[in-house]
Amino acid sequence: PRPALLANFLTELTTLLDTPVTIMPAYRRLAAGIGWRVHIDDGQRQLDGTLAGFADNGNAIVKTSTGTVTVAHGTLRYEQL
Repeated sequence: PRPALLANFLTELTTLLDTPVTIMPAYRRLAAGIGWRVHIDDGQRQLDGTLAGFADNGNAIVKTSTGTVTVAHGTLRYEQL
């Protein structure tokens, strides 16, 4: 029973990860911090801006002083209000 349960879980998880567009509507509804000031370090650049939301592929959408940027990975830190 446990191996079958784990196999089913991993199959479902893989499906969700392969098609993030299926989980993004729920993620957007539950995501905290949209509209908050953020600092992002993706290893190549440092960005300061406002978290505007999340793209269908899960990337963070950040409005900066120079325009809107999408970020696929990195460290996101909420700025103190």
